[in-house]
Amino acid sequence: MVPELRSTSPTKNSQQKSGTNWNKSLVRRVLKNKALKGKALVPYLWHAYTPNEGILMIEALNRRPWWKKAPEGKVYNFWWGPNGERFSFSGMTPGLRQLVNRIPQHGEFCTKTQLALNLQSYAKRSGGVDVSSIVPTTIVLSSGGTSGLAQLKSYQATLSKAIQGSEDTNQHLHGDFWIVKPGSRNRGMGIEVMQGQKAVEDFIRSKATSSQWVVQKYLEDPMLIHGCKFDIRQLILLTHDLEVYMYSESYVRTCATEYTKDSTDRTVHLTNDYVQKHMDNYGKFEDANKLSYDEFRAVIASHGKNFDTDIYPQIEEATRHVFRSVLGKLNVRHTDYCFELLGMDFMVDSSFKVWLIEINTSPALFRHGKVLEDLMPPMIEEVAQRVVDKVFPPPPDAVLPETLNGFKRLYLQPKEL
Repeated sequence: MVPELRSTSPTKNSQQKSGTNWNKSLVRRVLKNKALKGKALVPYLWHAYTPNEGILMIEALNRRPWWKKAPEGKVYNFWWGPNGERFSFSGMTPGLRQLVNRIPQHGEFCTKTQLALNLQSYAKRSGGVDVSSIVPTTIVLSSGGTSGLAQLKSYQATLSKAIQGSEDTNQHLHGDFWIVKPGSRNRGMGIEVMQGQKAVEDFIRSKATSSQWVVQKYLEDPMLIHGCKFDIRQLILLTHDLEVYMYSESYVRTCATEYTKDSTDRTVHLTNDYVQKHMDNYGKFEDANKLSYDEFRAVIASHGKNFDTDIYPQIEEATRHVFRSVLGKLNVRHTDYCFELLGMDFMVDSSFKVWLIEINTSPALFRHGKVLEDLMPPMIEEVAQRVVDKVFPPPPDAVLPETLNGFKRLYLQPKEL
């Protein structure tokens, strides 16, 4: 169940507890905490962008009257920006405690090319991890290069032998369909589904020299809901001390067009709202093409399986491997206070095997449909509780919103290799 936000901004009486009115106070005092670095003055100052429902975080901060909007062009304590909004860590103010919703070097996991390369490198270091059991076979190609094409041909030969030699070959190996993605775009932009090695080669050769692409084995036999494809959007919080938390109430995104692998219609293959929301049949089966985890539990149960024991542990294990593979490459200059909210996308095949597809920084927070209307506000409030309130402690007499506990810590032991 998604928790309900029952608390609001402190009342006038609670704000004036102990004779202090935090909304109107002109007193600015330094909060001293030996565990925290840099000066932080009350009221704290925030700078937030409103695209991608940035208003959700602003609403959370408005429930904390010891926070104020920073004057335009002035210094701030907390910066909240959507994907695509650049942030320069070199421009942070020395000596001032500042928190940013960006993890330096996040490209190590949120660009499709680096995620693939890091997982492959991790598998070699670990000696016992089979990456092909976590993500579909993935090859990074550079237009104008030859190594990736050679790898593609080698894989194609292995695929042919496997299919000819056994009817029990891993489900995702069957057939010759590939999904080709630009290395660092989102919202389904630039993604193509292709059949045959030659089609992939011709496509890559037609692109600008040195542009990078991820070529991934297409899951041709996915589990379907109402005959349509779906994916699982698992929300992840990566804190400033690089702890990983999984949100227990995430959601499922569905297509509204019946699945046939031979179709070239992108709306058949891609669940992204950016693709689906323009379709006449958007919302035909599910409100805004979304299912809550509770609703998805019922779908899984109708197949004789249990989401919490058969599906979710696979999501946890894949997430654990991803962050073991990259933590040593993140925040290499040790910026004190940074965090990131992420969206990890998974698919389930017809044998109920879970596959990691990609990771998105600054996932969509739009309240499209009842599932997201219920999920997003308490989730962002909890982000504020777990990150903002820890870095910027509330005043001693502050009245806080009700404590939420939807994010669960994912322990990564053994340590990343």
